[in-house]
Amino acid sequence: MKVLLVEDYHDTRRLMRMFLEQQGCVVVEAADGQEAVAYAAGDGFNLVLMDLNLPVLDGYEATRRILAHPNSRHVPVVAFSAQCRGERRQKAFEAGCLDCIEKPMDFDKIERVLKRFAAGCQA
Repeated sequence: MKVLLVEDYHDTRRLMRMFLEQQGCVVVEAADGQEAVAYAAGDGFNLVLMDLNLPVLDGYEATRRILAHPNSRHVPVVAFSAQCRGERRQKAFEAGCLDCIEKPMDFDKIERVLKRFAAGCQA
């Protein structure tokens, strides 16, 4: 399974990448929303893990653009952010996110998300 990991903090990306690769995922990293939209326009992603607070293009708008593109409109997008509560959580769902993983990282929740939206990385 191929995961697009969108996160602007290098250390968080590195930690998430290591976890996802241990789960058997192929990981492509994007450091901002614009980069994420460009990568997602290609094909082959099974899941997008999207930070919401990003430079260049925020995660909400990046999600909308990814889901509007013919090559990626079917790909589940899951918000991955410290801002997964209240109004911001609702805004993420309105943008098209199907779930929200709150930082700091809950690896059990990430594993459940992998199984729920992409049948797990081991497949």
